[in-house]
Amino acid sequence: MSGFLVQHYLAARAAADSSAPALSDGRRRLSYGELAAAAHRLAHGLRAAGVPPRGRVALCMERSVDPVVAMLGAMGAGAAYVPLDPGAPRARWTVMLDDCRPDALVCDRERLAPLREVLDELGLELPIFVTAPEGAPTEDPGEGVTPTTALSSLPAEAPDAGVGEDDLAYILYTSGSTGRPKGVTITHGNVRAYIDWAVAEFSVTPADVVLSTAPFHFDMSVFDLFVPLAAGARLAVADRSLALFPSRLVEFAEREEATIWKGVSSLLMYMERARVLAPGRLPALRWVLFGGETLPTRTLMRWMEIYPDKAYCNAFGPTEATGISVYHVMRAPPASADARVPIGRPCAGTEASVRDGDGREVADGEVGELYLGGPCLSPGYLGDPEGTARAFLTEPAGPGGAPRRLYRTGDIVQRNDRGELEFIGRRDGQVKSMGYRIELGDIEHALRAVDGVADAAVILVEDGPAGLRELVGFFEGSPTVDEGETQRELARRLPSYMAPRRLMRLDRLPRGDRGKVDRAALAERV
Repeated sequence: MSGFLVQHYLAARAAADSSAPALSDGRRRLSYGELAAAAHRLAHGLRAAGVPPRGRVALCMERSVDPVVAMLGAMGAGAAYVPLDPGAPRARWTVMLDDCRPDALVCDRERLAPLREVLDELGLELPIFVTAPEGAPTEDPGEGVTPTTALSSLPAEAPDAGVGEDDLAYILYTSGSTGRPKGVTITHGNVRAYIDWAVAEFSVTPADVVLSTAPFHFDMSVFDLFVPLAAGARLAVADRSLALFPSRLVEFAEREEATIWKGVSSLLMYMERARVLAPGRLPALRWVLFGGETLPTRTLMRWMEIYPDKAYCNAFGPTEATGISVYHVMRAPPASADARVPIGRPCAGTEASVRDGDGREVADGEVGELYLGGPCLSPGYLGDPEGTARAFLTEPAGPGGAPRRLYRTGDIVQRNDRGELEFIGRRDGQVKSMGYRIELGDIEHALRAVDGVADAAVILVEDGPAGLRELVGFFEGSPTVDEGETQRELARRLPSYMAPRRLMRLDRLPRGDRGKVDRAALAERV
């Protein structure tokens, strides 16, 4: 048996129709037979280099067909893949490689030299496999480095890796409260439970083309990678630079005839603001899924106004639960920019409950923390039993039942009168000001609803000009937005203790590599 998911999805698809299109990036296209052969050859190369079943393979390369081959090759060898952000500073790579201690590394030529320096600093001697664009010079990459082009003589059939559903498929690193990234471990069984649900829920068929824009070190990429494999559809990988040029991203999606897109909310907002959306564009696209952060209601209304024939889904879920945990399909546009878009109801097989600080379920309409349960929950954090114990808990069995394992998400939600969950903010985004407990997400939602405001973020400054703690709001928006009028509008929407004492307009909110607002950078502007 090869790596479970590779056998269950890729090998099965290649056997059914090896000529069917599987993967493209605007420059290269691979059929299922070609993709399977490339992944299996890499798997054999990894095994021959000493990567054991249940080992780890670190990956670091720009977006193209190559990372997809590498991820599947690592799993085919029975190892878990560990994707690194190719744009991250070396210090970030150092922390992750030191934490996961991989058995091999697959990278592109551009990152070979700096990664070898990091490995030397850590005292790690690893077999390295390096990819290169077609037509690139074939110079000697150095001792201990194998070009993937040298694997063509290896078998095109899957090796016997002997791993199953309970073994790790990948490890993704997320930000930690201490500043040290946490390695979230996900099993083959976690992925299968999520992907089989997603394929059925969104009616994915071999005729579909899934547009991939999410970084491969980000959990949204799990949908992109495995949904096409499970359905026999094609994955179209957009180059990272396309996210910076919305018009080019639209052109790429049209050329590739993308039918399904799961995009980070900030990218949808950026595309709307760049005025690249127009009736008649993106004709093949039928599903627009968004998540990763709150999409301003006004932005969603604009998308639905321009493309009323497409289906929209607010897809919500943490890395620790593999992918989408709760979701809300939009059948009609929100009534107004003030309306809060629900994150919806749990996916089939997922349990979602809203609980207070003592872990007791709260009544509908009351605010509490979202707890998740079900087959998609991570086993925990790599090498961090204490962190795992804090985030994951096991409830004793009730009468006639079995113990339940639950994950505390840190997300503050409430269930509305229609039984739908609504996202309020983060537990760590809850602040105390003037004796009141305040969710910053609540203020940000009100600020985004003001005419002319495109996006917003609010922070609590511990030591303001008067030596007091104060709320400061930042917003992206038109230069015509009057800050005084915006303050008055917020006073009409929020209790006085929630109104920011100061507002600052920025051309663009600072964001990290995953598109999340960088609140530390905002604090430096005060």
